[in-house]
Amino acid sequence: MTGKMSVIRSFMLVMNAHSEFITPFWLQLAIISDIKKRASTWTRELFSDILGGQCCESFQS
Repeated sequence: MTGKMSVIRSFMLVMNAHSEFITPFWLQLAIISDIKKRASTWTRELFSDILGGQCCESFQS
């Protein structure tokens, strides 16, 4: 129970600190969507590197 309360308390502190900066909602959404796009690109590149490069090399040898 104490662990759960500390998580909630730290979450509230983060939210309070964040609300001081008052980032516009649309800007938050733009940042989140940009991060999601970049993350999907990174994962795609990573998987293509793993599948395309290393797996093919291991099958050929």
